[in-house]
Amino acid sequence: MSTNKGFTLTEVLLGIMIVGIIGVALAALTTSASRDSGQSSSKIMLRNNLSIFLRGLRQDIHDSSRVLSVVTPTNADTIVLVLGKKQTIAGSAIGSETPEYITYCFLKAQTSDGIKPTGSAIGGQIKRYQGTSVASLAQCKGSSSKVVLNNVKYINSGSDRYPYFSASGGDLSSILSVGLILEIPSSPVVNDAVEDVFVLPNGFGS
Repeated sequence: MSTNKGFTLTEVLLGIMIVGIIGVALAALTTSASRDSGQSSSKIMLRNNLSIFLRGLRQDIHDSSRVLSVVTPTNADTIVLVLGKKQTIAGSAIGSETPEYITYCFLKAQTSDGIKPTGSAIGGQIKRYQGTSVASLAQCKGSSSKVVLNNVKYINSGSDRYPYFSASGGDLSSILSVGLILEIPSSPVVNDAVEDVFVLPNGFGS
């Protein structure tokens, strides 16, 4: 006569419950790890984009003979920075050189029906236009300009204003300050920020 016993119903149910609890815990850990990995990748992407943008801006400033205009964006799309790439006087080139200008614009994000997105993740992009005249906003929005930075967060609340561009100093030497926040409106939100200062050896002014 065999003395082997099978599992009782209670034991089977208890085993299923334990396996289920372990499975749920493993799924939660996997989801959390995947989310953290995605956030880290997004953070690295934003930081790299900021670095590339600032490197290009620094090169443009270095190559320019004059900073003609600097403003911080308002509620509307805005030309934030105008650089004179070749030395000009009253809009005319010195000698036979053709004047060149680099125009940076901040364009706020719009939905397809033209309504600005709501919430804390209102943002836009910065575009760059280079030509023989200062770009208009229409040219900045056109295909001849290049997007140099996406996911730019827009804040206009009292002293908290981003992105910001400001210049201080005299005619011979100036300081250009730039502050940017990049934000991806994910869940949770992923963002990165930078504030940088550029010395303008040729001064600022029209």
